[in-house]
Amino acid sequence: MPSETISGAWRAEYDAMYSSSRDADCALCMDVYLPARPAPVLLLFHGWHGTRKSTRKTAEILAPYFVVVNVDMRGRGKSDGVPDANGWELLDGVDAVNHVRRHYAEFIRDPETVYVMGSSGGGGNTYAIMAKFPYFFAAGVAFCGISDYAVWYENDRVGEFRDEMDVWVGVTPTQNPDAYRARSGVHLLPNLKIPLLMFHGTEDPRVPVIHAKMYKQRADELGKPVTYVELPGLGHNLPLPDYLSIVLNFFEENRHAPVPDGQTRWSVGAYIQFDGQRLELDSIDDFAEVECVFDEQGRLLSAVAADDCSKGVRIVPV
Repeated sequence: MPSETISGAWRAEYDAMYSSSRDADCALCMDVYLPARPAPVLLLFHGWHGTRKSTRKTAEILAPYFVVVNVDMRGRGKSDGVPDANGWELLDGVDAVNHVRRHYAEFIRDPETVYVMGSSGGGGNTYAIMAKFPYFFAAGVAFCGISDYAVWYENDRVGEFRDEMDVWVGVTPTQNPDAYRARSGVHLLPNLKIPLLMFHGTEDPRVPVIHAKMYKQRADELGKPVTYVELPGLGHNLPLPDYLSIVLNFFEENRHAPVPDGQTRWSVGAYIQFDGQRLELDSIDDFAEVECVFDEQGRLLSAVAADDCSKGVRIVPV
């Protein structure tokens, strides 16, 4: 049974276990924070070198306002599996939310209102998951997030993160550029449907501010609903309490997930998931522009890689 902590405004169940929807033998772990009153769900991602324990203070700050789903990414903490840097580990986060929807329904104000938030590596997860699950979330917040993993790899001169990328991605950006595009929110931006709030310090040494600037510039070119708060003189560890009121107001103003709007061309990094269906490429390292055909009910009927017809594309029921 999960252990518990109880405060006046919330209680937490630690070490709650659930399974991957792709692999029932892959056991995954999360903490679930339950507010005193029904509230929206917020999926919280920890940082690159972290586990859910490293985001517990953040979860506690958010717990009075949300059902916080604080996950151990696969291969970290108590979660099984192998880290894959914005691969199937993002689906694990959605699986966690769906588990909470089923088992903690009485704490949830509206099961269709789901938010996502992360910092550093978790910010990179936030950028990517909003694009791989375009109709699942209502809004997202990213602090000092990684928007382009190839740029991050090349700029990591001291090897603080490159050693994990060599293993978790398995190749360098030069060896397989698509493997890095498939994981990078800036390349998946054409899929973004929901409002995003970004924070980034100009003096961040670990994830340089260029990641936010690149993402914002591309978002503006595409007309995407992205708000960027640049923090002059600040570094990598941004104190959430300083920005909590901004975050809470942003989420409160964006309470509804988008509905399918007829978009037929998608930038697919390994996979993209719609309601009841997932479009998958042959490899977790593949990237393709995919043309899709939907019926009047929004069901995906067919899909083909528009930029390279030799790339395999399949539709999987979920």
